[in-house]
Amino acid sequence: MKLDHLSGAGHDREPWKTNRKVFFSTKAALTGSSDPYFRAFDQAFPDYWRFQEWKREFDGFQASGVAPALMMVRLPHDHFGSFGTAIDGVNTVETQMADNDYAIGLLVEAVAHSRFASDTLIVITEDDAQDGGDHVDAHRSIALFAGPYVKQDAVVSAP
Repeated sequence: MKLDHLSGAGHDREPWKTNRKVFFSTKAALTGSSDPYFRAFDQAFPDYWRFQEWKREFDGFQASGVAPALMMVRLPHDHFGSFGTAIDGVNTVETQMADNDYAIGLLVEAVAHSRFASDTLIVITEDDAQDGGDHVDAHRSIALFAGPYVKQDAVVSAP
């Protein structure tokens, strides 16, 4: 993955408005199914704006009645950093964590109130289980599920 310049206009919150691509796949086969306006890993850029870009594209799927069978959305503010260059006041551990939680909540809410709600499963995983004091080892992480296939009030302990 290649990023555009990360300063100044590089933090364009809505690059689709000017047809400014901010994501370039390094795999040619993925280019047609990747959103060129979805900013990749850039800790100075809030997840809220990533959600807004995802939602813009998702609204198009809703209008057409057809969505991809698999969507992968990266919301990287479960990591922290770039505090000195962060935009929109998302420049502390607490604000970046809140930004990530808020964006995830907005995404789940958007799907839950969409025409795709009855057959969409959302799986949320932490991508770096080895980096944190709350982890036993690098093989253990959390996974959160939301959607119509989730069994309520159940504890599932199967591997």
